Amino acid sequence: MDSIRNAIKNKNFPLVTAIIVAINVIVFIILEFKGSTEDVDFMLGHGALSYVNVVYGKEYYRLVTHFFLHFGYEHIIFNMFVLAALGYYIENAIHSAVFFADYFLSGIFAGIVSVVWNYYTEGSVVSAGASGAVYGIIGTLFMLIVINKGKIHGVGFLQVAIFIVLTLFGNQGNEQIDNAAHIAGFVFGAVFIYAVHLLKKLRVTFK
Repeated sequence: MDSIRNAIKNKNFPLVTAIIVAINVIVFIILEFKGSTEDVDFMLGHGALSYVNVVYGKEYYRLVTHFFLHFGYEHIIFNMFVLAALGYYIENAIHSAVFFADYFLSGIFAGIVSVVWNYYTEGSVVSAGASGAVYGIIGTLFMLIVINKGKIHGVGFLQVAIFIVLTLFGNQGNEQIDNAAHIAGFVFGAVFIYAVHLLKKLRVTFK
């Protein structure tokens, strides 16, 4: 407990990341007790994303709820592992408030693009998961490397590229893949942090 208190006091503890992970895990456990998170209809009834519900049902809340839901244990473990690893690294660099806005808005934007894409392609994808928001964080890391001319604290373009490939490969086990959301999240995260950099001349303070 003392080490955690010291980390929080020294601003090394990624509080926002920890809260987001905790919410996702709690929601997952509750839904598992109520039914099955691998049941598409069950998940749709509890806030998963579908263009039919958003466009025709005007259920816009799904643009937020969908990135707190996950299809099965493998899905949430993978996403939370990536979020925890990147969150610890990036939240301390760009500060918690910016990190929260980046993550949350990336998730919403990813959801909007997913709805638009599936509407025009008449896709039947029911989307859930933090992947769009997580890809926003990956996009942020990529842009931070660009801003810092190729490398930050030992991390360069090659490492990020490998990481993206691995995350895409890791998601192949999930039948509810929404690549439109992934790409949208990545682009939004990159653009968002670049806008913050232009407005505030963001000083990256990796520890």
